[in-house]
Amino acid sequence: MKRISDNFLTMLLPLTVVAATAFSIVAAVAFRMGATTAGFVFSTLSIAGWIGLVAEFFLLYDIIIDLSLIHISEPTRP
Repeated sequence: MKRISDNFLTMLLPLTVVAATAFSIVAAVAFRMGATTAGFVFSTLSIAGWIGLVAEFFLLYDIIIDLSLIHISEPTRP
């Protein structure tokens, strides 16, 4: 069943990809020009964007790992 927030996440996915890619390109250009501070700032923003994209996929497709389902099916032996 689709939640209302799924529509928002579906619209947000392409914007996050564009933003993360743009930050990556700007960071590469900044490092190439010797502006290391700006390079590190945009690298951090880029990494945050890519992590945000992964989080959006997790939220959109319900790929949250439920650790309570992971159990040992066979008791350990001495």
